[in-house]
Amino acid sequence: ENVKNLLSNKYKGYFLGWVQFLNEIGYNTYYSIENAKYHGVPQHRERVFAISIRKDVDNHKFDFYRSGDSGIRIKDILEHDVSDKYNLDERYIDSVIIDKNNTINKNEIISIGTVEAYNYLSLKKICSINGISPTIPCRQPLNWIYDYNENRIRSLTPKETWRSMGIKDRYFDIVENEFSNSTLYSLA
Repeated sequence: ENVKNLLSNKYKGYFLGWVQFLNEIGYNTYYSIENAKYHGVPQHRERVFAISIRKDVDNHKFDFYRSGDSGIRIKDILEHDVSDKYNLDERYIDSVIIDKNNTINKNEIISIGTVEAYNYLSLKKICSINGISPTIPCRQPLNWIYDYNENRIRSLTPKETWRSMGIKDRYFDIVENEFSNSTLYSLA
């Protein structure tokens, strides 16, 4: 699994070289760009997946399973009674601009506004919990959600971030008290 840029003009030659190497040592490799939103998580996360099967056992019928939109949205992974420490800092509330059109892009990400005080575009977006999340990087979420249930703008918690990756709560619960929140975000 890797970022979809692996198949861009800049890197595709390296990737195909690796596929050729695997072929030479006896493996057939199947690869595809897959989006997490079609595999049961509320996140637009496109990644290249490669599956290599030994030629002596490969029946040439491998195909990447695509289930279509699961219908799972951010609201389905939210915890209840989330601490105020995840709220947008009050210093930035005045810089919030609400998009009355609730822009829905082709990836089912519903943008409802921006936090203009931030200098980085990735820190600005406020997403509706009725849509899916943009790609969550391997650090604290860089997007905000508007939690209609609690009438506040906040970030996802570490547990919610793990849920957005399709990781079951029982696995999060094992490590929750072993690591800091920033590490828990990175591990997701």
